[in-house]
Amino acid sequence: MRLGLLARVLALSIAAATPPFLAPPVQAQSAFELPGLSTQSQRYADGLVRRFPGGATPQQRQAAEQQAAQAEQRRDWNAAIEAWERRLGMPDAKAEQWMALARAAMARIPADPTRALNAAQQAFNMVPSGPPEIPSSRSWPMRCGVSSAGRRS
Repeated sequence: MRLGLLARVLALSIAAATPPFLAPPVQAQSAFELPGLSTQSQRYADGLVRRFPGGATPQQRQAAEQQAAQAEQRRDWNAAIEAWERRLGMPDAKAEQWMALARAAMARIPADPTRALNAAQQAFNMVPSGPPEIPSSRSWPMRCGVSSAGRRS
């Protein structure tokens, strides 16, 4: 079950502060989801896939990955975003590639948080629920240059 730590703390604090006869009935949640994010993120991913309706060869996928890596090394975030979007529109996209797109979108000036959030959501959707989700959700803000105070470093 995907339930954020904040939701758990909030539920426990409400339960502790409310007498049982006044507490609202508790309903099980199947997954934590921001309203509309999955739909918006899927539309974004579908738009990338429409660029390659016939798929792509392994050589094209590898070339796009190499171009993205080279752009990241040069810190050319616009080129990295373009290359990652090209790669993610091709078959066999991986969660790590979606996260690389999210990092590039946050690293560019000005940052593109909507694109980053859509890409991160796609990565999140690809990772099995439970413990595999936790490392990526903890390290993502740091990888994007956001400090614990919420400011870019």
